[in-house]
Amino acid sequence: MQITGMLHGARLLQFVGFPAAEALGPAASEDDIKALIGRCGAVFVKPVFKGGKLSVHDSREIRALGQQRGVDIFGANSLGVADSWNEVRIGGALGGDAPGESLRKGSIAIFSNSGGFTTTIAGYLLSAGWGTTTLISSGKDVYIHFAAPEFAFALANDARSKAAVLYCEPGGHYELDAEFTKPVIACVVGRWKSRLTRAVGHAGALAGGDDDAAAKERWFMSRLGVDAVFTPERPVFSAHGALVTNIAHVPQALNAVMRENGVRPDFAPEGSLALKPWFASNGGLALPRELDLPVVVATAPYGEQIALLEKQIGTIFPRQPMKDASGASQLDKWTEVASLHGVSMLEAARNSLETNLCLALVREPGDENDRALINVAAGASLYLHGDPMLAAAQAAREAGNAPNAVLSAALSILGPRRAERARRAVDALIGAFSRAGLKDARDDSFDVASIEMSVEMRAVFAARGTDPQAELMLAGLKARGARSAFVRWLSSLPAPPNADAVLAAISATLAWGPLQRKRLSRLTAVNLPWFIRLLGAAVGASVDAERQRRDRFCGLPLEEIVGRRSLTEVACRALLGREVDADEVFAFQALVGLLLTGNGPGAITLQGAKGAVSADGPESPERVQLNKRRSRCSCTPA
Repeated sequence: MQITGMLHGARLLQFVGFPAAEALGPAASEDDIKALIGRCGAVFVKPVFKGGKLSVHDSREIRALGQQRGVDIFGANSLGVADSWNEVRIGGALGGDAPGESLRKGSIAIFSNSGGFTTTIAGYLLSAGWGTTTLISSGKDVYIHFAAPEFAFALANDARSKAAVLYCEPGGHYELDAEFTKPVIACVVGRWKSRLTRAVGHAGALAGGDDDAAAKERWFMSRLGVDAVFTPERPVFSAHGALVTNIAHVPQALNAVMRENGVRPDFAPEGSLALKPWFASNGGLALPRELDLPVVVATAPYGEQIALLEKQIGTIFPRQPMKDASGASQLDKWTEVASLHGVSMLEAARNSLETNLCLALVREPGDENDRALINVAAGASLYLHGDPMLAAAQAAREAGNAPNAVLSAALSILGPRRAERARRAVDALIGAFSRAGLKDARDDSFDVASIEMSVEMRAVFAARGTDPQAELMLAGLKARGARSAFVRWLSSLPAPPNADAVLAAISATLAWGPLQRKRLSRLTAVNLPWFIRLLGAAVGASVDAERQRRDRFCGLPLEEIVGRRSLTEVACRALLGREVDADEVFAFQALVGLLLTGNGPGAITLQGAKGAVSADGPESPERVQLNKRRSRCSCTPA
C-alpha cells in the first residue's frame, strides 16, 4: 500500500489502521501488491507503480484481486479520498492548498470522475449551506477500482451522509449498476464528445455506443424518477434526486431535493455562485443590465495587486526574442497579404496617410479628431526653413547623393536632445492627467483646473516670449476643430506655451486612448513627439531648399497646410513637385498603404532599422535613438 504524502505516512497509516510496515513504495512488485491485497481490508493505490500511470492490464488485475478477496481499492489514477469530518486526505490533494476552506463538515458525500471537480463541487455546495462527509475521486479509466456501485453501497452504510453528488463522464456502465438508497444529484457532462470517435480528456471517456453522456442521462432520469434535466428556469426533481448537466446548478438542485425530503442545510449559506468579475470592459457598448455585470473587489492578495495594476499607465511588453518575428506586422500564410496591428494592407491602402500614421504610432487607426491632430503636428514639423536639417539635406543633395542618403543626412541631426523637452512634457502630462482621473482625452467637460503640477515642471511648457510655431499649431487645431483636454490645459496656463509643449499635448491626446486600453507602452507614448518630428522632417528634407521659403512650403502657406490641407495631399505635392489632383493623391495614398509594413515590397529596408535598435541595446529601450533607426532604414538599399 502507498499513501500520498509519505512524509506524513505514519499519521495516515494510523488513521486507516495499518502498521507502517505495510506501506509499499514505488518499487513494489506486482507480487508485493497481490500479497498486500490478500492481507488488508482496504488499499489506497497511488499511480506510481508503472511510470506514473497504471496500465489497463495492471488496473484490471488489481480490481479483480480486490473483488475476489472483498477488499476496497481506491485509485489508482485519481486524486484519492478526503474525509471532511476527520480532516484527512489520502492518496491525493483534494481541497487544494487550503482544504479547510472547501472541505467543511456536513452531510453530503461526493463521488467524481474528475479530481479537480471534486473540490469545485464541494466549494459550490457551501453557497447553499451544505458541507461534505467523504469525497472520492475515482478517476476515469476503463477499470475504476472504487466505482459507482461500491460508492452506492458505502453511502447506504454511512450514517453521516444524507445525500450524494455524482459527477459522471462518458464511458463505462458503472453508474448503471449502482443501487442508491439515498437522494442523489447526478451531474452528467460530455455531450460534446458524442461527435468524437476516439478517447479525449480522461482515459476511457469514450464517445458513442450505449455509454455516452446522453445514455447516462437516460439512466439517471429513469432511476431518479424525472423526465428532464434540472435547470434554474425549469427545476425538474423528485425526492430521489435530480439530473443536472452544469455543476453550477448542483447547489440549487440539492436544495430542492433535500427540501422535498424535509432535510435542512448543514449551516448558513456562504457566498454565492453569481458571476463576480474582477475586471470588466464593455468595449464602449451600452449593455442591458442583465449583461452589464458589476465589478467586485478581488479577494486578497489579488485585490491589492489589481489596484496597483490599475495605476499603471499603458502596457509593459514582455521581453522575448524577436529574431524572424515582429510585434506589429505579420504576413497571412494563406493570402500572403501583410497586416499591421491587425489591419490588412489592402485596407490600409484605402486609408489616408495620417490615418496610417496613427495606426503605426499608436496601434489604432485614427478617427477624425486624431487625423486633425496628426495633420497639425506633422504639418508644422515638415517646414524646415532655417533649420540645420534642411542645410544638411541640401548639401547632401548638391553633392550628388541618392535620396535615401539625403534623408539620412537630415534625420541624423534630429537627435534625442532636440526632442528631450517635448518628451519630458509628454511624460509630465501623462502622470498629471492620470492622477486627475482623465478617461477620455477629448472630454470637453473635464476640469483642467484639477491638474496638479510642480512649478518647475510647468516651466517646461512655458515659452520665452512668443513662439510662432506654437501659435501656428494652436491656430491649426482651432481651425480644424480638434478636441483635446491637454491643449485646453495648455491654453489655461498664464504663460503662452512653447512649440514643444503643444506637440506634447497633441501626442498625449493621440496616445491617451491606446494607453488606457493597454495597447501602448508609456515609453512609446513619451517618444511620440520625436516620431512625429522625424516623419515630418523626412517629408520636409525631401524637398529642395528653394521650395521652402519663409512661411511657405511647396508654394503653400503654412497656415493653409496646418489649418486645412491633409498630410496626404501635402506629401504627394512634395514628392511630385507640383499641384496634384484627387486621382494622384489617391494613388499616392494607396502606394503608402501598401508599403506600410516590412513584410511586402521594400522589406529589406527595415533590416537597417532593426540593426540600429539592436546596436543601442534592447535592455535599455530609452537608449534607442529613433533618428538613427530612421536613417538606417533610409540608407539600406531597397
